[in-house]
Parts: sequence; structure tokens; C-alpha cells
Amino acid sequence: MSRSFDSEPDAFRAMHTDSSDTNASQNNLLQHLDTLITARLSDFETRFSEQQKEMSSVHLAKIEGLTAKSAYQFKRKGNEQQYKHSVDVCEKLQAANTALSSQPVSSSSLECARTKISEGIDLLSHRQKLIKLADSSKHGWKVVEQYETHQLASDSDDEKRIHKAEARCEKIAKEERVQRSRKANRLSPYPTQQQSSAKQSSYKGSDTPKPGVCFSCGVPGHWRKECQAAKNATSQKISTNSLSFFCSDKSLNISIDSPVGRLKNHIDQWVSIGAHTYVLNVIRSGYMMPFFQLPKSVVLRNNRSARINPNIVEREIQKLLDNACITEVYSVPTVVNPLTVAFNSSGKARLVLDCRHINLCLFKFKFRLEDGSVARHMFSQGDWIFSFDLKSAYHHIEINEHHRQYLGFSWEFSGQTRYFVFNVLPFGVSSAAHIFTKVTRSLIKYWRENEVKIIMYLDDGLAGAGNLVEACTLSERIRSDLLRLGFLIAEDKCTWTPTQIISCLGCCWYMNTGQRLKDTIQKSFRLSGGDPDSNDSLCSNMCKYLLMCRSDNTTAKYFSYFRKWEEFCHSKSFVSMPAIPIQVALYFTQLLDASSSFSVISSTKYAIKFLHELHGHPDPTQNSFVNNLVETAKRHASKRISKKEPVIVDHLIRLCDTYRHSDDLLITRDLTMILIAFAAFLRFDELISLKCNDVTFSDDHFSLCIRKSKTDQYRLGDSVVVAKGASSACPYIMLRKYFDMAHIDNSSDLYLFRPIFKSKQKCSLIYKNKPLSYTRCRECLIGRLRPVVGNLDIGLHSLRAGGATAAANAQVNERCWKRHGRWRSESAKDGYIADSLTSRLSVTRSLKL
Repeated sequence: MSRSFDSEPDAFRAMHTDSSDTNASQNNLLQHLDTLITARLSDFETRFSEQQKEMSSVHLAKIEGLTAKSAYQFKRKGNEQQYKHSVDVCEKLQAANTALSSQPVSSSSLECARTKISEGIDLLSHRQKLIKLADSSKHGWKVVEQYETHQLASDSDDEKRIHKAEARCEKIAKEERVQRSRKANRLSPYPTQQQSSAKQSSYKGSDTPKPGVCFSCGVPGHWRKECQAAKNATSQKISTNSLSFFCSDKSLNISIDSPVGRLKNHIDQWVSIGAHTYVLNVIRSGYMMPFFQLPKSVVLRNNRSARINPNIVEREIQKLLDNACITEVYSVPTVVNPLTVAFNSSGKARLVLDCRHINLCLFKFKFRLEDGSVARHMFSQGDWIFSFDLKSAYHHIEINEHHRQYLGFSWEFSGQTRYFVFNVLPFGVSSAAHIFTKVTRSLIKYWRENEVKIIMYLDDGLAGAGNLVEACTLSERIRSDLLRLGFLIAEDKCTWTPTQIISCLGCCWYMNTGQRLKDTIQKSFRLSGGDPDSNDSLCSNMCKYLLMCRSDNTTAKYFSYFRKWEEFCHSKSFVSMPAIPIQVALYFTQLLDASSSFSVISSTKYAIKFLHELHGHPDPTQNSFVNNLVETAKRHASKRISKKEPVIVDHLIRLCDTYRHSDDLLITRDLTMILIAFAAFLRFDELISLKCNDVTFSDDHFSLCIRKSKTDQYRLGDSVVVAKGASSACPYIMLRKYFDMAHIDNSSDLYLFRPIFKSKQKCSLIYKNKPLSYTRCRECLIGRLRPVVGNLDIGLHSLRAGGATAAANAQVNERCWKRHGRWRSESAKDGYIADSLTSRLSVTRSLKL
């Protein structure tokens, strides 16, 4: 008991010691927490203070920027936009400067400064992009305005945004041009306040004389919309005003062949066909020339062609007097125009009034003349056609009495000068074709309303129908209508009998082309016991496929020469097919007499041979007479072939060095065509037929897909590879540059080399998918090469020949460069090679003499 009792104080002392240690550790923990919280709060207070300073500096910079933007009123919008952009950049830089000026510089300040500087760089980059966009577009900053207004696309569609902006700008520019064109130019000064009050009840500007003459009454000083005579007069009224000079009292015996007054005498017939009111007024009162200003009075000397042909001039003047086309006057007309004698292709002389003085004062109306292109769409194969011609066509149109004073001329008879004026429309007035076409268009409209196939090119007409009977009936009707309306017909130039071969409108029309082959097929089918009518579509397709056995160019060439053979047979009453060999020999003899070349005679032979074989007839060219005449042409009618000289590599390097720093798209396009044609041995048609997607770029070369070639008769296709070079004349680098400058899409199916238009000193490819023409291509390429090649006789083939010559003289594998040039024969290949002097001398040097 005593031992346990004595041990209790020790236990209490141990418990007391443990309690003291716990309190001490708790106090230490509380002190540590207090220190930590105090430090964290102090750091938070510091960072919060810095952020407040940064935010206040940013807001202060923005307020200063807004104040700077609105403090000054700019007169020009472009200057204002540039100033605002500069303020935005300064705002970013000031914010970055404020973040870096705090001490010490914290990590958040560095991040803020870095962000603001990055934003400033982005603003500058975007501005530079807009400047380039404005400079590259023909609409300038208008495209930028549209681009900035419609910011709906993502960055990946940025190119589409640019194209859409240009399209919108183009549309707006077109609308503005239309609006400007509708605003007429003011031709008189603005009226004063007193004049305005006095004219409130009258038409604006009616008291101010207008330039030119009225197109209705022909009187100067007012225009047609203000003409009171036109408003009050009926359509039957004829002017009774007379000229201010006297005419001869000599009675006029008008020839029965004179066109003067014939249309007026048949005015009722013109009314019956529904002619336009303006046309009826021209027939009744005469043609009033559309002067936008009256010509000044002048007396001009006759041209040299008239002075050296006095007999022709006097004869024509007498003829015009007999037909009442001119009238002699005894006072000098207002305008005395010079006379000219013009000769046509057949040597026939024509007296022309040189109206260049009054033509400057005439308004030029736009109108369309119907020519052979319209006839090709109007007539069909198998139609029967006929032609007609009007005699003294322009002289059917009389001149209004007020305007005859401007159509005067003079001529010296036996030392005495006599003056004349034209009563009818003369050759030489710039508006003559317009008014004559307008008169005849009323007649054409009447015929076409009755389903007549007809066109008229001034005084030449061409009409026809689907079969011979209808064509004959139509021929009689057309001739009758022309006569009853008062026209004179040049019967010696007309072909009233319908035919399927006729020369008119500057072309020779063969309406039986293709029909004869179809008839041959149907005849053969009928002889076999079949019914061709039930298989008409198959017969037509067979005809089409048979004509495709040769290339389009070869077929067109053969038909051209065969048509000339048909014309010869028609003139000699021969049968063109099946032909008799002796008649073919006679035709070849005529060609030799006409000094035709061997190429013409050879092509004619193969054309006749091809057409006869196509129709299943014996070949008439397999005859001793014909073959010997062809050999004669080869020996005596052959012309020496003058080949163009090849271009060499030094020429191309000098040319590219000349334009090394040029950024002109036109120059780059021409250089690209030259280098590609040289390096790839391209013919013109191969070069010009290249599409954008025919080019495939690799790291060290590019390839060209040749879709159609002269030697690729079966359309197998081919490709040419061109290596990347190191000189300034590298075709790879030049083609890349052309793609970049022209903004060409490599996947596009557009032609690679298209014409270029220039707008505001900037060149661009035309949007229409149209290849460059041969004439323009030759003009551009030879024009570029001429300064570096000197007097060499070069052509487009000089590039292909130059590339082949350079490869051959460089000892390139013959099989490789033959394939590169796509030659099918050795003789064709060798014709392009111009051996170097070293190669030619190696022959005799090998003899070791």
C-alpha cells in the first residue's frame, strides 16, 4: 500500500509537464498561421494594387485614344482611318510601357506588356494586309471597305471573303456607272433667280438654244422632245421650206432607172407592211442627218484621186445629174466637200463624197449589220437559197431640203467652177449605213413575220426555204415585194433561181454539205433491201462518224479544196462526183496556169481522193495524166521552204536578265510562254491549249499534261517534264512566279495563258475562259525576243526548234529528246535540228587529213 501511494505525485508531475508542452506547440502553430496569413494578405494587397494601376493606365490610355480620335474633325475619310489606326497602335504601346514602368516588375506586368505588344503587332500586320489588298484590286479601298464591313468568315475562308468583297465592289461600281450614265450633261448655265421665276410655267431650259439640230424637223436650236412642229403636225404633213440658194431652171429628165423618188411614190405600200413612223417620215420628207452640232461653213479642195481621174468624175457627175441625184446650184453651199474616186477589187470606179468634215458633227447610232454569222444559224443543211442585190441602194433615200446645203461639192468644167448638192444619200456619210439598214429593217420584219428565212446586209440579200418548190415561190414573192415598194434591182447581180451552192455575203454557201454523204448511205442501205426511213437516225450518226475518220482540221481542209473543184465543175458543166480523170487533169492544168503551188495541187488531189473513197466511188486521181501533173507541180511549182531560225539559250538568258526585276504580269506571262515553249518543245496549239490543272509541281521539276497533240492521232495523251534550273531563264521559277502574280488556282480548268487587261496601271488576266489568239501570241513573243535576237528570222516554231537543237548538240540521248518533243518519225525530228558548226566540222576532222 505504501509503495502505490508514494508513486502518485510523480504521475501528476508527468501530466503537468505534458500539458505545458501541448500549449507551447499550439502557441507556435498559431504564431506560424498568423505570419502566413499576414504574408499572403500583404502579397494579395500588392498584386491587387498593381492590377488596379494597370487597369487605370489601360482605361486612361483608351480615354486618351478616344479623346484623340474625336478631338479633330478630318476632311478626308482616308486620313481619318489612318489616324485612328495609329492611335490604336499607340494605345497598345502605352499600355505595355505602363506595365513595364512599375517597380519592381512582376511576372504579371511582363505578361501584360507582352500581350499588348502582340496586339499592336497584329494591328500593324492587319493594316499591311489591307494596304496590299487595296493595291492589288482595281477598285482600291472600296474592296477593303466591303472586306471590313462583312467580317463573317473564319480565317480559313479569308480568300473567299476577299473574292466576295471584290464581287460586291464590282456590283456597286457597275450600279454607280449606270447611275452616272443616266444623268445627262447640262448644256446650258443654271438660270438666275429672275429667270427661274419667269420660267416656272415653261419647260426647263427651253429658252436656251440647244446645239445641233432637231432629229424630228431638222431645224437647229431645239431638240426633238421640245419640237412644237412634231407635236402639232400630222404624219402626212410635208415640209414646204426651200433652200437659200437657187437651182438651175433646166428641166430634169429623170431616167427610168433613177432611184430618186421611187420610195415616196410607193408610200402606200410601205404603210401597208406596217413600216415604222420614223421610216415613213424619212420616205416622205427626206432624211435629216443627226447633227449634234452644225458644221462650220467650209470649202475644201477635191482629193488627188479625183483630180487625176477627171474623165471618171465628169462622167459620174453627168450620170448623177441625169438621175436627179444631184442638183446644180448658183451659190456656194454651206459645206463644199471634196470628191474621191474609189476602186473596188474588180477595178470598177465609184465617185464618193468625202464627208469627213460633216461626219465629225454627226451622232453615231449603234446598230447591228446581219452578216454570214446570222445566216449560218438561220439556214439548215439541204435548204435551197437565192440571192438578190439592190441597185444604187443609198440613192433610194432622199435628203431633207434643210440638210442638202451640207452635202455640196464643186468641179471645174472648162476652167469654170460649178457647184452641186446631193438630193439623195451619198456614199461617204457616216450615218448612211444606219439609216439605210433602218429602212430595210421594216421590210425584213414584215417578211420574217410571215416565216420567211431572209437576211439583208445593206443592199445584199439572201433568202431560202427547205425545198425547191417553196424556194421558187419565195423567190418570186421577194422580187415582187421589192418592186412594189419602189426598189431598183440589179438583175445582173441577182440569182433568183434557188440553188444549193451560191456565193453571197462574202462567203460561198454549200447547203448540200453532209447531205450528199447521207444520201449515199441511204442509197446503199436501200440497195441492201433495208428501209432507210426507219433507220434515219442511224444513217445520220453514221455520216457523222465517217467524217470523224480524219482530224477536224484535215476534214475542213479537204472540204475547202473540194469546194473549189466543185466550182470549177459548175463553170464547165462537169460532174464533180463521181469525177472523170481527164476532167481532174484539166483542173490541175488550170491550177498550174494560175501558178498554184505544189501544196495546193497536192491538197486538191487528196481532197478529191478522200471524198470519192468516202462515197464508195473509184478514185479518179489514180490516173497517169493526174499523177504526172502532180509530179510536174512538185518539180516546177514547188517553193523553197524557208525555215525559221532557232532561238538559243543565250538569247533567253539575256532576255530574262533584262526583265529580272519586273513585276508586270504581261511581261511575266510572255516570258513564261517563251521559256516553256523552248524547254518543253511545244507547238503553238499545245502551248495555248494548256489548262491550269495541266501543270503539276514537284520539288525539282514540273510536268505538263499535253491533252491534244498533232502527232497524238488517237488521243492517248502525253506528258512532258521540265527540270528546275539555276539560271535567270529557269522555266520552273518563272512559271511559279506567273502562278503567284496572276493568282492562278492550280486545280482550275481555265486556260493557263489568257489575254490580259490593264486597269489603273495594273494588269490582270481576263475572267472569260478564252485562250490567247495566234496573232496576239506571235506579236507578244516575237516582240519580246526581237531586242535580243537582232535580225534573225524567227517565228513561234523557233522556240521548239531552238530547244530541240540545244538538246541535240548537248549530246542528250536521242530517244529521250525524241520522246520529249513527241515526234513520230525520224524525218520530222531531224527537220527541227540545226547542227552546230563544231558538229559539222567533226565529220572532216574524223578523216584526219
